[in-house]
Amino acid sequence: MPETFAVSEKLSELTLEDLRFFASIYEELSLSSAALRCGISLSRASRILKKLRETFADRLFLRSMPELIATERATQLYPKVIDLVNRASQLGQTEIFDPATLTRTFRIGAVDNAIFAVMADVIEAFFRLAPHARLEITQLTPDLTQKLEKGTLDCAIFPSSRELPPGIRELRLYQVRYAVCVRSGHPLEALWREKGSIGLDDLRRWRKIRISNETSTDPLLYSLDEKNFLGESFLDCAVTVPFFLSVPSILQVTDFMAILPLQTAIRMQKKLAEPSIAVIPVMMPSARGEQDPKSFYTRLIWHERMDGVPAMEWLRGLFALYARFDLSDNPIRRTDASR
Repeated sequence: MPETFAVSEKLSELTLEDLRFFASIYEELSLSSAALRCGISLSRASRILKKLRETFADRLFLRSMPELIATERATQLYPKVIDLVNRASQLGQTEIFDPATLTRTFRIGAVDNAIFAVMADVIEAFFRLAPHARLEITQLTPDLTQKLEKGTLDCAIFPSSRELPPGIRELRLYQVRYAVCVRSGHPLEALWREKGSIGLDDLRRWRKIRISNETSTDPLLYSLDEKNFLGESFLDCAVTVPFFLSVPSILQVTDFMAILPLQTAIRMQKKLAEPSIAVIPVMMPSARGEQDPKSFYTRLIWHERMDGVPAMEWLRGLFALYARFDLSDNPIRRTDASR
């Protein structure tokens, strides 16, 4: 009796989301595919699976290749779970979400380097799962949070450590690390190879390319730490350009340098036929003036009015799964001059 009572208690803690996930993983036989289908992160999917296993006192799905294997217990549960999920949807409490039926337009704010660095995989997955939907990506503007509040934008990729106003939600996507970029064979590259690092005094000797579009980027977007690190107050700016992707062509024909997000710099270097620009990783300063590579994050942000909207939860799940950048999978290429 005590064991039966304990199982009943655990069953009462299951949510409709838990049951939907069970049905999805049974049909997909893949944790990541089920997470994508339900619009949740892999970490959340793992927690739900653990909860299901504890509730039913069974492993439910066994690791195998190329797909998971459902246990006998899972096979017995599946028709009962599907019946419960269908009944709930018939009550009109929450309809089952199917991205394949989407025809809406999703409006996302972003700067060009975010699109270049991390959105390709998101876009591929988006149209594979929702082939009839649309994406409209626009530049960030000073009234970003007002657009989110009014619904002019559904969400935005926010490349800053600045605090967000009340009512704005966030999902951390990846750590922002920076790099100094110069042409191949630049003295700064040689110095970095020799010393293993470069300092502010080394940077002061060289003029800078600054990325700024006053019509699309709020001058107050970045925190004081970021502005200081980017050299806004002490580096001699030679050229100002509106877009990140215009930087490599200028670096290749000058002795100027540019400070770019490391993710963007590596992708730029990989896209060139030859690694004709050098990418020099540098540490970010923390608010305490220390060297801290984990101080800043690029975040997906949205207004709380979008909480609970199935289509938006699904889109955020795509970003959680695909808007990542693993440095181990994207090594910095050595230029000809440094081989």
